[in-house]
Amino acid sequence: TSTRLSFNITNSGTGAMSAPTNFSMQWLRADNTPTGNPFDDNFPSAIGPGADRSVIYDQASIVSTHPLYAFIFTPPADARTLRIHADHNNNQAETNEGNNQATVARPLPDLTVTSPVFTSTRLSFNITNSGTGAMSARTYFSMQWLRADNTPTGNPFEDNFPSAIEPGADRLVIYDQASIVSTHPLYTFIFTPPADARTLRINADHNNNQAETNEGNNQA
Repeated sequence: TSTRLSFNITNSGTGAMSAPTNFSMQWLRADNTPTGNPFDDNFPSAIGPGADRSVIYDQASIVSTHPLYAFIFTPPADARTLRIHADHNNNQAETNEGNNQATVARPLPDLTVTSPVFTSTRLSFNITNSGTGAMSARTYFSMQWLRADNTPTGNPFEDNFPSAIEPGADRLVIYDQASIVSTHPLYTFIFTPPADARTLRINADHNNNQAETNEGNNQA
């Protein structure tokens, strides 16, 4: 998730940009094809030669039911970059019509499982967000016992925690034998695994509920 989008529209020419100044925004997939509909906006003042206008969209300042809020802060799941196009409808003659666009990467989390430690009475590991965007709550993960040949044995166990993970932060997950009721399915799963179990695979965001910068590094 993200909370703010800002950019400048600069007039590098020798004449003023007549008002209003129109621009559009379009989300793009990883292959740069559009996803979802574009959003057109403008500001009413002209831009003099050598001047610029700062455009700021702050989540706290936009009514959550406004279409702009949904466009910026809840983009399509496959959106990876945002393309911003000044004078997209070519209302204004310019010295250069080919430099009106810029792109910015969508802030996305990148979840990894780090520091796993397993003893006979305790399992602990961290789920770390190495990305630039927060992991929206809730964060799901699964655990699966594997045989020596890395094939699954027994059923997986899914769990979650309700809080978001901010960029650069992590969440410590601890399963302590003394703190879990012995009749709970989690107790059985962790502390009485199948006889042929050799390793435990932990998979963050196993159901791919959260778009990430890297979907291939979620396991340990």
